[in-house]
Amino acid sequence: LRHVLQLPEGSGVIDCGAHIGDYGVPLALALQRCGRRDLTVYCIEPAADKCQFIRRMAWANGVEDSVRVISVGLSSQDGRFVSHEDSTGGSGASQWRPAARGSLFRRLDTMCAEGVIGEVGFMWLDCEFMEKQALLGGIKLLRRCRPTIVLEFTIPRRVNSLGVVTHSRAGTVRELRAEFEELRLRVDDFYAARFHDDWLIRFVPL
Repeated sequence: LRHVLQLPEGSGVIDCGAHIGDYGVPLALALQRCGRRDLTVYCIEPAADKCQFIRRMAWANGVEDSVRVISVGLSSQDGRFVSHEDSTGGSGASQWRPAARGSLFRRLDTMCAEGVIGEVGFMWLDCEFMEKQALLGGIKLLRRCRPTIVLEFTIPRRVNSLGVVTHSRAGTVRELRAEFEELRLRVDDFYAARFHDDWLIRFVPL
């Protein structure tokens, strides 16, 4: 919240993998109470039913003007994809396949060019192995806005015969840095989540 409160007027926050708005809506409410109604929270979530729930929660909390719900997934390419569920219940990048009737995925740079998303100063990503793909689709945004990025990240370690991730573990700091090197992101801070095989990482664009 301290980082977001310092953003310039009219900036935005991306909540990717918004789920039911359990991060984005409380953040918008906190910003409103701190006098920052000028900041927009973009809740990005591919599941239409969850997006409808986020809209209801935003309205119920009086922050519907500050929360913009976008019913798409983020990826490095525009298109429609379908997920193949695995035994763990997750739906990570290795499980999304192109399909004409699948969920809509967009690049951040595409939505910025179309005016769907404006200036962004902070990004929170929790999108089940899709974090790198989401950032690859927003290279121009990252270079222009230089947002602070916080994400959960695990490195897939085992894939079954269908190409579906069946197990993952947190990588070492060296692996994490190497994974995002092409995005020119510097690891600013990190810690291992206590109850998950995740790193919670804060990146700053170089």
